[in-house]
Amino acid sequence: MKQLVFVVGATGYTGRAVVQQLSSANIPVVAHIRSDSPKGEHWKKSFEQQGAIVEQTSWEESVIQEALMRHEPTHVFSLLGTTKAKNRKEAQRGNQANYEVVDKGLSLLLLRCASKIKNKPKFVFLSSMGVVENTKNAYLRARADVEREIKASELPWLIAQPAFISGADRDEFRPMERFGAIVSDGILSGLSFVGAGGLKEKYASLTSEQLAAGLIAWGVESSQSSRTLSAEDLRRRPDQNK
Repeated sequence: MKQLVFVVGATGYTGRAVVQQLSSANIPVVAHIRSDSPKGEHWKKSFEQQGAIVEQTSWEESVIQEALMRHEPTHVFSLLGTTKAKNRKEAQRGNQANYEVVDKGLSLLLLRCASKIKNKPKFVFLSSMGVVENTKNAYLRARADVEREIKASELPWLIAQPAFISGADRDEFRPMERFGAIVSDGILSGLSFVGAGGLKEKYASLTSEQLAAGLIAWGVESSQSSRTLSAEDLRRRPDQNK
């Protein structure tokens, strides 16, 4: 079967890298952009120049369902996520956005729609390290709820749980996250010199390019499914893992 990857969250830091790498590898990709995205036209032009198909729609369930039915992807990448800063901006524009609405609500909407596709695409979900059941952290709780529903679905799936996703090229300035990534990476690098290199592999931050490469290697190039991937897994390729 010919591969086609439907990327939701395509305009985000990781999503952009995924679309770019898929396009460069000549793997057909559909980049989803929400119709009210402030920079929608900019990203539409950018993705089309890379060779991607652009699907610019609202987040109504029937609309997403129709788009997925029409494209019949073999893989669906759910790369959605919000931040407190984004929540404030959306509130100023009259939109409701929080972890429950975006990270959980839209991810589950996408899962429901993908589950109705006849060919049962592989569902690749970008989660987070530290996700456990019954957590009191709102961000992690939203993702734990999504992970549970994915595992209970009839779709083949992969869940990625990286630590920090950070890089100097991130256009959305997240000072505390960037500072945390730099400090933790420095500590982990130091520990690697005293025989604790495994900690660096497991906990060090990933750039969008590194994460995208790992998601594509495991999600598209490998037939493996029903697996939760750590940052250590994502740094390697499937044939390098025991």
